[in-house]
Amino acid sequence: MQWFRSLGFRVFLAFSGLFFAFFAITIYVFLSSYSTQLEKNVIHHATQVSDLIKRSTRYSMLKNHREDLGNIIDNIGREEGIEGVWIFNKEGEIQFASRPADLHRILDKKAEQCVFCHRTEGAKGTIPVENRYRYLTAEDGTRMLGMINPIENESSCANAECHAHPPEEELLGLMDIQMSLREVDQSVADTRWKILVISGFLVLLTPLVFWALVRRVLHKPISKLIEGTRQVANMNLDHKIDVASKDEIGDLALAFNTMTENLKNAQQQMILREKLASLGKMSAMVAHQLNNPMSGMLTYAKLSRRNLERNPSSETIRDTLENLNVMGEEARRCGVIVNNLLNFSRTAMGKKGRWDLNAIVRRTADLLRHNFEVKNAKLDLDLADKELLLECDQGALQQLLVEIMVNAMESLDAAGGRVTIRTREVAASGTIRIEIEDTGKGIPEDLLSSIFEPFVTTKEAERGTGLGLAVVYGVVQDHDGTISVDSRMDAGTLFTIDLPDRKAE
Repeated sequence: MQWFRSLGFRVFLAFSGLFFAFFAITIYVFLSSYSTQLEKNVIHHATQVSDLIKRSTRYSMLKNHREDLGNIIDNIGREEGIEGVWIFNKEGEIQFASRPADLHRILDKKAEQCVFCHRTEGAKGTIPVENRYRYLTAEDGTRMLGMINPIENESSCANAECHAHPPEEELLGLMDIQMSLREVDQSVADTRWKILVISGFLVLLTPLVFWALVRRVLHKPISKLIEGTRQVANMNLDHKIDVASKDEIGDLALAFNTMTENLKNAQQQMILREKLASLGKMSAMVAHQLNNPMSGMLTYAKLSRRNLERNPSSETIRDTLENLNVMGEEARRCGVIVNNLLNFSRTAMGKKGRWDLNAIVRRTADLLRHNFEVKNAKLDLDLADKELLLECDQGALQQLLVEIMVNAMESLDAAGGRVTIRTREVAASGTIRIEIEDTGKGIPEDLLSSIFEPFVTTKEAERGTGLGLAVVYGVVQDHDGTISVDSRMDAGTLFTIDLPDRKAE
């Protein structure tokens, strides 16, 4: 049904209708013109034959050589295509005939040869050319053409010694010739059959050729454009429309590819911007995290120096060594915090490889764990008991986790709360699932449908840009995955992310 509703099919249907109508009218006009012209040629030929016969018999008529005239008429009547030749006098009596049985038969004034002149009272003196021929039907159903040729009273006839006629008589008699139209009708029928066969072939072939042209020039390029818009709607900005035509559709495809390239650059800039914002936010957190151990280290260093200066005993030295151990642990703790921050800031974006999802989750959790402790919140990891290898962009995936985890932490109230991260392999769908659940204040119902749109945020203007979850959505789409959110006010929020397991494929 979708094919029948397509633009290409409607163009094909409209063209086919116009083509069939135009072709049918053309064939009808051609056949009618051909038949009409052929009949005109036959009538012209019959007129020439009639005039030829009349001129051939003229001398015999002037000399009243009846025997010669009869032989001429008899020989002409034997010619192929000539059905009969008759000569009437003005009283309608047959004087000469190619059929001996018709001799001296008198025709009624209503006979087909006489009806034109005697349609009204008083015979007409002349017969117009268009009234000299008529169509007849033989006993076997064959059409025939009857041609009447008037024998006028010429000056030579009026002065002839044999049978002079008064000069005032215009018409002395008629010559009637009947010719068979069998060959003409057969020619028309053969021509009509050939035209119909060729026309039928063209009627079948032309729409097929046109449909192939429509599919190549219109249907396929438009289908590629539609698929391209669907891919972009699913945030696949790497998709390119492969249309190489030099027409308007090719220009549209080129403009579309340029647009997706610009959107991809904008998306990368947006991701980088949000990453820098997250990095700045975490830098402030890290600075706060480093302040406590460094203050402790400074305190222990001052205490150790003062004790050694006042009482450099073995007990003081032992206490100083213990202080140095504590300072070393605090320094190591500072190193872990700084190293996690550096790893996040230096991770290359856009480069995909095969990474263990659990390892990425652990590194991200280590980066943010102290912030949860400061907020008096718990960060629980419920990870699969085996490696979950993914073909993914490690930096983008870590950015995704940071965005959702920071949002989850900030949704918790001052009394604390819990954020849980789970990883599982979903064998039924061939995907790897990440669940991030918090016990925070939840997302308002009116924002759930647009939570992944840019600049939509539940935070105050000075705390959020509204780009974090838009970046998350773009990362998920870039990995051909899906993301959903389930939230209730004052009951918490659950983000579920399914990423395809390329190994399973």
